[in-house]
Amino acid sequence: MKVRFMAGEMARLHNISKQSLLHYDKIGLFKPSKVHSRTGYRYYTLDQFEDLDVILCLKSLGMKLGEIKTYLIKGSIDERIDILEGQEAVIQEKILEIKRTQGRLTSIITALKSQRTIVPMDMGIRWFDTMHVVRKPVEAPHDLYALELAIKELFQATRGDDQTEFHQLLTCVEVSPDTQERFQSVALHVPATTGTSIPAGEYAYFYHKGRFDELPQSRAKLWAHIARQGYTTGDTAIEKVLLDSLAVPSEDDYLIEIRMPVTKMPSP
Repeated sequence: MKVRFMAGEMARLHNISKQSLLHYDKIGLFKPSKVHSRTGYRYYTLDQFEDLDVILCLKSLGMKLGEIKTYLIKGSIDERIDILEGQEAVIQEKILEIKRTQGRLTSIITALKSQRTIVPMDMGIRWFDTMHVVRKPVEAPHDLYALELAIKELFQATRGDDQTEFHQLLTCVEVSPDTQERFQSVALHVPATTGTSIPAGEYAYFYHKGRFDELPQSRAKLWAHIARQGYTTGDTAIEKVLLDSLAVPSEDDYLIEIRMPVTKMPSP
């Protein structure tokens, strides 16, 4: 007479839940050797251990229950190899995605740590190196709604790009002291020499701390500083979000770098 195991004991011996065994039975993946007609108790035999071990092994490899069921009905080694190779490809893609996620997380942490050293409201003129970016124009009427659409489209276009730094969003704004904002483009920083570039040169900068709707006042302060220092600038500001809701709980604590290219005025 074969040794029989009730469902609870079978589950305990294989370190799974009794509910899992019931589900395997329901979908036809792994059925008990006998079900008592009166009590409904399920019984398993010792020779079923190997079958369940195979199922649990395949499940640990990330295969779905339906895929395991298909695998088990395949009679040839070649057919089973094909299924296992397909699962290996799936796992390789998951590994790449985890590495991409890890890279982005490391990049964000590094950037946030470096930005703790920035003094809010600091202002001056200094040299900035070339920055390589992928860019998306903002469509007419170049307002906040069009800006948000451009940002979403840029994120979609660069999704899965290992080199794109999603925390390094740049907004190019056409502005002047007596006009409203006119958003020109959005861009994401890439470390490699790909895409377009923001040229190196002297830039006036201002580290704005606060809400986005307070940026016009900070730009005005920067224009005044540029004039006092004997420089001229155009109507384009490059604004880089350094700290936003990813890093700080309140928009009052946002940190945005405003940068404008400047040229020294000739001496009279």
